[in-house]
Order: sequence, then C-alpha cells, then structure tokens
Amino acid sequence: MNIRLLLSIVRLLLNTKKSRRAMLRLREKKLRRVLRHACRNSPYYKASFAAAGITMSNISTIPLKRLPALEKETLLSDFDSIVTKRGVTQSFLRSLDESGASAPRGVHFVHSSGTTGTPRYVFYDEAAWRTMLAGIIRGAFWGMGFGELLRFLRQGVRLCYIAAVNGNYGGAVSIRGGAHDMGAEELFIDLNTPVAEWLPAIHAFRPNLLIGYPSALKILAEETERERRDADFSEVRQVVTCGEPLPPALRAYMERVFCKKVINFYGTSESLALGLEESRDSGMLLFDDLNYIEEIDGAMYLTCLYNFAQPLIRYRISDKIRLLDEERGPFSRCTVVQSREEDVMWFTDGARREFLHPLSVEGFCIDGLVDYQFVQTGDSAFSVRIQTAPDIGGTSQRRICDDLARQIQRVLDEKSLGFVRFSIERVDEILPEQNGKKKLVVRCA
Repeated sequence: MNIRLLLSIVRLLLNTKKSRRAMLRLREKKLRRVLRHACRNSPYYKASFAAAGITMSNISTIPLKRLPALEKETLLSDFDSIVTKRGVTQSFLRSLDESGASAPRGVHFVHSSGTTGTPRYVFYDEAAWRTMLAGIIRGAFWGMGFGELLRFLRQGVRLCYIAAVNGNYGGAVSIRGGAHDMGAEELFIDLNTPVAEWLPAIHAFRPNLLIGYPSALKILAEETERERRDADFSEVRQVVTCGEPLPPALRAYMERVFCKKVINFYGTSESLALGLEESRDSGMLLFDDLNYIEEIDGAMYLTCLYNFAQPLIRYRISDKIRLLDEERGPFSRCTVVQSREEDVMWFTDGARREFLHPLSVEGFCIDGLVDYQFVQTGDSAFSVRIQTAPDIGGTSQRRICDDLARQIQRVLDEKSLGFVRFSIERVDEILPEQNGKKKLVVRCA
C-alpha cells in the first residue's frame, strides 16, 4: 500500500466524523487557498479576476458568487493558460493520449469527450491525483470503519471492474491507479469482451470488490440469473456503480441478485470524486472536503478544492442538480435531476444476443472528424452520422470514412459481432438534445 495514499485516505476518513459546521469551515479554508493559488499562478485566472475587480487584497473575503464562471468552451480554448504547471499543454496531453506513450512522472490526465462537444483533457499533478484516488477509495469502501478497511486491505483486495477500460477515460485510469497503489489484484473486463466470457473469468478470479457502469452490472446480473451462478459473488464485500445514472429499480434488482448494498459513485472528469449515493432515498452526498458545489437555476457549478495544477473555479457542469436543505452529517446532499444516460445497442443473430456499449466506442480520434453519433437501424445494423471540419475536401472525407470504418470494424471483431453491418453518413451538424447534451446513440423510429 502506498503510504502517502494511505495517509490521504485517513485524512478523508477523519473528515466524515466532523460536524457540519467544521466541514463548512474546512471547505472555506480550502477554497481561499485555491483562489489565491490561481490568482498568483494561472495567467487565465489572473486576467479574469483582474477584469472582475478581484485582487490578492480582497480575494480572501469576496463571495464566491462574485467570481467569473468557467464554461467548457473556455476550458478548451484557454487550457494552456489555465494550467499552472510549466510545460503541460493541451497539445502535449493530446500527443500522449494518441500515441499511448507513458506520461512523465507527476503527469496524470483523463480524456473526456463526453456528450457535449469536442474532446478535452483534465490534468492532475501528483498531489491532486493522490487526493482524488483517496476520495475514490473512500467512496468504494463507504460504510467501513478504519479498522475494517485496514483488515480488508491486509486480506487483499480483488477488484473486478466492468466498463470501458481502454484509453484514458477517468473511471478506468483512476480505478487502475487506485488498484495499483492499494496493491490490489485486478480483473478488468472491457465492454467489448463477449458476454459469454464474463462469468467464467469472474468465477476464476473470485472478486471481493465489484465496480462498473450500472448498465454493465445489469448485464452481469442478468447473465448470473440466466446461468444460475450466484456463488461467483459470495466473497464480494462491496458493489459500486459509476459513470451512469442508477435508477432505483435497477439498484433494487442488483441488490437482490448480488445480495449486497449498492453504492452509486458520482464523479466527472473534471473532479473524479464528487460524491456518492448510499441508498435510493438518501440523496446524493457531496464531498465538501474535495469540492465546492453551487446550484444556480438548477445548473451545477464546480470549484475543485484539491487540483492546484489545473484550477477549476465555478466550472459549469452540464448535470442538473437540486441542493437539499436537510443536514445529515457533515456533507451537503443534492438530487441529481439530469445527467448522462446512454442506451446500450443490442444485436441478435438467431439465438445469440450481444451488446455494444456507447462508452466503448466514443474515443475515436481522427484528424478532421469533428463529431459523430450512432443510429441503431435494426437488430443487426447501425449507421454512424459524422460531422467533419468545414474545410475538408472529398479526398480527406473518404480518408476519414475509411479510418473510422476500420476502427469500428476492429471493435466489432473484438466483440464477436461480425454479423453486424454498419454504414457511415456525413451530416452538416449533429445537434444536442433539449438538455444540451448530444446523445451518442439514437434509435431509428
């Protein structure tokens, strides 16, 4: 176990014992430290604060709501001047992401293409990464006392994670990092792995910690019932969902099949440890010791309290929330009114049934490809709408289509979906839904 990480976990666990008043004092103290750091070290914030009349002389007392908000488009366009670590630029992180090369020591990043626009990166230095991992581990073992957690760690964590596990997506990168630093054994099952291979692998591995997208764990639960293999999960201590909304009915179904309480973890690439939902009626608990969350007209604004390498102050998240007035323990609570939710595409070939998950196919990076969307057109077919840069000529259009077709075919081959046929259609623009989010998968009426 990484000692520095263990100490970070201990500090966060101690925060769960604080009073609400003490937690608010801690949050305020951390907030002012982040604001001062950003004002001194980030060219972007130095300029935007000055334009708003905010200086080092009043930054320790000025209300947070007086500070300018940060939009996703600005994070993308002004990334290089927001980051405070010398030599870290958006193009540098993109080159690491696309080449698959190992990042230098102290450089951690996640790739977020999401449903709202152009791919972007979030950078964490070593201190921010360790704090974030501690927040995730605290959430994964939520409800355990410190002594119980230490015993669990000594016995050895065997973590099974079912999600999109390739690439630099936040969930995969952080869980892999946390497993490594805990000294845990790990079984990562990618969504492109044929479903028939899931249960045999899990049965041989015997996990005691099960984490995954709700849609992935739902499929696992269905396969478990179909194969009557409930003994595969007899040693599981915790079941944690992440990456997607968890409807109450799905939570109840998984708790029945896995015979364990399900913890729904809440995070975003910009701060991978936002909070968690303990039960269907508890509301979403927010980690006030790691983030300062505001609600303005239903919109969520995030100020990350631990990432000094890429300060995010009043950053607008596309999720819609409603903060709750009730006080239960040290942390704020909210209702997540609207967040990311995608459909799984199921395909059938006679008696065989297999799925394709949108999060396993959203990381395509092709020069000139601006956006894309999957349209399921039948039980064994789909099309892909693509939007290309406006100055792309006919030859480049064909290159983009050919490159995309090869990447999609590779995913289908990995998933044993050779019977599925697809086409690629160029469109002028892929528009978002009314909630401002672009769906990766739509169904043909």
